[in-house]
Amino acid sequence: MKLLSLVLLLFASIAFALLGCSDNSAVPVSPTEQSVGVPGPLAKSTETPFAGMMWQDLGNPGFVVDAGVIKHIDGKTTFKGVKQMVVCEANFPAGTTDLFSGTAVVTMDGYAGDNGEGVFYGKLTLTPTNGGDGVWELAWHAKGTYGPLPNPVPGPNGGRFGLYGWTLPLKEEGPGKGGNLTGMHVFMENNIYLTPDFRFWTGAYTGYVKSH
Repeated sequence: MKLLSLVLLLFASIAFALLGCSDNSAVPVSPTEQSVGVPGPLAKSTETPFAGMMWQDLGNPGFVVDAGVIKHIDGKTTFKGVKQMVVCEANFPAGTTDLFSGTAVVTMDGYAGDNGEGVFYGKLTLTPTNGGDGVWELAWHAKGTYGPLPNPVPGPNGGRFGLYGWTLPLKEEGPGKGGNLTGMHVFMENNIYLTPDFRFWTGAYTGYVKSH
């Protein structure tokens, strides 16, 4: 009987200790601790879709900023440091500000193989008209293929294309810096069409601006 009483007393002591340790409701939590991991109103972001076109600024005598180095070696045409002026036109939903139409400089590196496949990558630095002195700095990359082109190729330079050429399905993304673009990021897909001799190109894109 005495042993049983000791066992019951031991269990009661353990239960009391566990209840005391698990009762955290009385411990005050600072506002800073409460906010950790709980997004507030300022953490919300919006996504504004847009679509448009871009093309070489052929009307600008200085549209070739840097001809770069282009070589044909071992069945590949390689590009390094090619820079050109670009015109971008975008359509945004009614009631929103067009933050993408403007002028840009595109850089291109990569190669195009005689087998009809290639790899291309580079940067797009865009100064939008409504950017308030801000700029977009986008990185892009694509695997290109040679074959039939849309007929007609879209855009002001479309008349320079034949039935065949290069198609580059670009993935582009990058931040806005300064002006009205601070805290924003662009994501887009851009179908670029190149003439077989790589002299002319045009692109049609869709994407969205993400703002915090």
